[in-house]
Amino acid sequence: MNRKLILLLTLICISVCCYSQMQNSQSSLMGKKWIKKERYETNILEFSRDSIIDTSKYSLINKTVRYSKPYYLSDNIPTSFDFTKVGKPSQGKYLIDYNDRVHELEYCEIKALDDNKLILFYEQKDGYIGGADMTVTYTRMKLEYE
Repeated sequence: MNRKLILLLTLICISVCCYSQMQNSQSSLMGKKWIKKERYETNILEFSRDSIIDTSKYSLINKTVRYSKPYYLSDNIPTSFDFTKVGKPSQGKYLIDYNDRVHELEYCEIKALDDNKLILFYEQKDGYIGGADMTVTYTRMKLEYE
């Protein structure tokens, strides 16, 4: 009986620890820049309290595109974007943002987040032509004052 109780308590502790490790907080993203470099494109994500600034530099055509999107973190994928959550402290395993250019909610799963690396998983949307599930790894850009 004692062995079963100890085993059960151990499993509960492990579950709680694993779940808490999957939680990502908005404060872990804020004030940081993340970069992904490819052959002809460099992508930089900057997180503030209420927006993601996404900058893409295309070397072949010598063009830079920069846009800002409101965001929040969530434990689940909502059916619509909740603007009341923007700018408020949040945590979760999903990064939820609103793309103003196409007027729709976008999301990705945060697979890993630490001081040096941000890994995002984008799932192909139903009904969209082309594309595929994609995992993107960003490395942290150290700011001058760090």
